[in-house]
Amino acid sequence: MKNRPQQVKRSFQKHEGEMCISAVTLGELVFGAEYSQQVERNLTDIEALVARLEVLPLDSKAAYHFGQIRAALFMSQPHFSAAG
Repeated sequence: MKNRPQQVKRSFQKHEGEMCISAVTLGELVFGAEYSQQVERNLTDIEALVARLEVLPLDSKAAYHFGQIRAALFMSQPHFSAAG
């Protein structure tokens, strides 16, 4: 999304209405935007992207799995402290 190469734009136009992302992917995009230097701009870009895609729902089994993976990744980061 950052550089928006023309080839990517053409691919999006060619496959309009055929592409989708998961709710997890959308959440990760929003997470990244919220921690960026240009929050509003990035959220606007995400909204424009999502308007062209179907966002697939997430069932509870997948949600639990995602949460476990996300927690494991977070705890593996150097800033994590078990003492709080």
